[in-house]
Amino acid sequence: MGVTTLTVCEKNQTLTFVCQGDSEQNVAAQRAVIDSHIDMFSRRESIALEWQATSLA
Repeated sequence: MGVTTLTVCEKNQTLTFVCQGDSEQNVAAQRAVIDSHIDMFSRRESIALEWQATSLA
């Protein structure tokens, strides 16, 4: 599927996910897993996700 790296910034209170894969489909699959887990674990408080697509090619 690919590799996802997490970075925490306490100052800005942000968590950054960087998803890398060998195809758009693999990156989309990683995003779907992250989305579903965030929904599952944030039942009491809503967590806003902002996705940005970038290309390293």
